[in-house]
Amino acid sequence: MANSNPSSKLLSGVLIGSAIGLTCSLLDPTTRKSTMNRLNYMKNFSTQFIENYRSNPDQVKKEMKDTLESTSDSMKGMVDDSQELYKHIQSTVVDRSNDIKEMVDDFKQLYYQTKRHYRKITHTFKDTKEQLIHTTDLEEEPQLPMTVDNREVMKMEQRTL
Repeated sequence: MANSNPSSKLLSGVLIGSAIGLTCSLLDPTTRKSTMNRLNYMKNFSTQFIENYRSNPDQVKKEMKDTLESTSDSMKGMVDDSQELYKHIQSTVVDRSNDIKEMVDDFKQLYYQTKRHYRKITHTFKDTKEQLIHTTDLEEEPQLPMTVDNREVMKMEQRTL
């Protein structure tokens, strides 16, 4: 590490760290066996591929081309499906947003109608109160004809029963 170039120091550090990590991980017998099995598989696969390529280069190229096209078609299908799903979700969200906006508008309208009715009822109560107070100020006995009539009607109904 006598070189003062920072990138070479970084590369040296990464290589030394990797070597130490690899050595430490291979101390475990299970990891060592698993690594050896993977290396043997990769060696056998690559040897078989090279031998197959030497004996039938056109067939290997065709198989690789077919595999690549199949993978490409699958990827295109996934992209198309993803775009369709995105559009569906987007339209659903827009539709639901419009529904919610409409519901909010309906609620606002109901709120303002209720508020107007409440004010009207409050005003009617105030007017009735003032009339009652005014009637009492004249020292007249307040009579509510409908109430009196209703009582008389009830008495008559009771007699007939």
